[in-house]
Amino acid sequence: MKKWGLGLMALLMMLQAVPAAASGKDAVILKGKQAGEEKIQVQCYTEMGKEITNGKLRLLYDEKKVKLVSSTEGDALEGGMCEINDCLTGNKKEGELVAAFASSENLKEKGNLLCVEFELQEGVEKNEEIAFQLKPEKLSGNNGEIQADNVKLDFIVGKTEEQISNKAEEEKKEEEKKEDDKKNNTSDKDKSSSGSKKSGKV
Repeated sequence: MKKWGLGLMALLMMLQAVPAAASGKDAVILKGKQAGEEKIQVQCYTEMGKEITNGKLRLLYDEKKVKLVSSTEGDALEGGMCEINDCLTGNKKEGELVAAFASSENLKEKGNLLCVEFELQEGVEKNEEIAFQLKPEKLSGNNGEIQADNVKLDFIVGKTEEQISNKAEEEKKEEEKKEDDKKNNTSDKDKSSSGSKKSGKV
């Protein structure tokens, strides 16, 4: 696949003229893995390729902890067009990368939309956490627009196994739910205590 300019933008405009329809919260996820001691590979992965023809991916990263080394389109975009804007091309500041893609046909069902490699900044140590956030924008296909949630990958430096954004998000939601339950329980106890005091007055 080649990186195109005006041709890609024209195709995006044509393909985006579709009504909102499909919903795919897990349309795109982030995968990360350690590549040696100093590098991290991050992929924007989908298992809904057959429902997607075009869209835009905005990847945010902590430029104080990682330095962008390379960014390329993934195997799921074979046969389509992709344009990547980042600090390497000079079109974006460090910390942000935007990839716009379009295809006249549905994409490969499972595969990477975007592959990015980072180098650890000096001073970043093992077990340190690095935040990556992916914002899918204007994803759509032949059946309409696809509403996809933003996902976040809290990558832990030094872990040998693959790390996936959805797992981190689910854990955070569970923690938030527990905190909300604690607050609700505390609030209920306070109300109960207040009611008891009032009822004791003559």
